[in-house]
Amino acid sequence: MIDASSGSEPSLFAPTSVTQRWAPDPGSGLSRRKSKPANYEATLPPVIAHLPVDLSGPAAAACSEAMHEITAVDRSMDGSTVAIAALSLLRSEAVASSRIESLRVSNRGVSLAMHEPAAAKASAREAAGNVKAMAAALAQADAAVPLSTASLLQLHQVLLAEDDRGIAGRLRDKVVWVGGATPVDASFVPPPHEHVPALLEDLGTFAARDDVDRIAKAALVHAQFEGIHPFADGNGRVGRCIVHTLLRADRVTTRTTVPVSTVLLSERDAYFAALAAYQREGDVDTWVTHFAHAASRAAKVSEALAHDLEELTVEWHQRAGAPRAGSIARRLIDMLPAQPVIDARTVAATLEVDKRTAQRGIERLAKAEVLREVTGYRRNRVWAADELFDLLDGAQLAIGPDTDGHRPAAPSRHLRPWQ
Repeated sequence: MIDASSGSEPSLFAPTSVTQRWAPDPGSGLSRRKSKPANYEATLPPVIAHLPVDLSGPAAAACSEAMHEITAVDRSMDGSTVAIAALSLLRSEAVASSRIESLRVSNRGVSLAMHEPAAAKASAREAAGNVKAMAAALAQADAAVPLSTASLLQLHQVLLAEDDRGIAGRLRDKVVWVGGATPVDASFVPPPHEHVPALLEDLGTFAARDDVDRIAKAALVHAQFEGIHPFADGNGRVGRCIVHTLLRADRVTTRTTVPVSTVLLSERDAYFAALAAYQREGDVDTWVTHFAHAASRAAKVSEALAHDLEELTVEWHQRAGAPRAGSIARRLIDMLPAQPVIDARTVAATLEVDKRTAQRGIERLAKAEVLREVTGYRRNRVWAADELFDLLDGAQLAIGPDTDGHRPAAPSRHLRPWQ
């Protein structure tokens, strides 16, 4: 059996290439030189459904460590911790995934977009779609929906539900490329669109296998999906969603979300380089090892963040005067990690109380500086739990710089003005 990793023998996972002709549409706005018809090489990923996956010792060890770290964190969380941390971790993971694609968004801005899309920036609304797609990916796994073209189209539809280009939930029907003004000078050209349906079917078959290390399988499904690049836009975000689909479906995680994208964001260049090693050379070991190390780090981040979120809610209870069990103030505090931007209407609907009761709870938490009113309006007022965003920002700060090499602002641990 030939090793799947790089070495003296060609990798079974190595792609092939197919020559295509580029002829841009009239009126494309390209220079005369770039508008000339020319040949280019598109990369055709391998058919992997039944390929043997033989990892090197270091790659296998990295997967084993990641598996141990993730399952230990996931199993250590009790019901209350999961209730507090699960949606905050998911939202933070989706925001990091969006930032990998150079969307300049924050946890705070995305939470606003989810609460009131019309008041949010376009980039925040786009990232809010990623939060919903991430939740949909986990829901598919929990419902035992197999990875397939249909399930991927559903995730893409959720991700780009607010997009007006008519591409949401549809496979691409033309050439796409990465880098360069045309496919002729691109750094990477995925396969011609007519190959996409068969490659996605093959990917679904591979994802259903039970003879591949579960961490390695999640890594390879992600890398193969990115190589296929089945959509006109949103491939990276859908590809990172399905990492969590696989981890949940294969019972690596059962209740929480490990923020793999948050770690990959801090090492964006290395992430893309490891992906490229797989997509261009079939180098399974380099990619799987990189992914497994990121997953191990993500498990530690998940554990620390869940602990900090739990401590924060305890502090909120104390500040609010230890509201009794079942009271509106206590129920509202418990709601905030999942819904940190609120108004009286949403509180009333979520907690099934009248608006006057909801308003009373909000005012108690505002007085305790758990919430801050962020609109300055007399009517239609909105409140935010800014300290929660401080924790999420602090987690990213602890990991490293963001996509542009800049570090986020240090967590303030006090309420900040709305922006």
